Amino acid sequence: MTQLISYTTSSNYSHLVVEAQPEGTYIFLYKFKDSLFPEKDYLADDLKTAMEICEEDYQVPTNSWTKYDGPQLMKHRSD
Repeated sequence: MTQLISYTTSSNYSHLVVEAQPEGTYIFLYKFKDSLFPEKDYLADDLKTAMEICEEDYQVPTNSWTKYDGPQLMKHRSD
């Protein structure tokens, strides 16, 4: 699973996290650096599309992403 974080944004969010999952790539938007939960989240088709959305909508440069070692944000049930 790929998880990346960027603190470089000129939007109203302090940082964004992207997390690739089998169903697509989630984009999590955090209002404050110490926020425990994201303010918003979106699901993109894939990592490339998620990165393009972050760049276009939240002014996150593609070269600003680094590996995120935090907890997995999307929990999946095993049926």
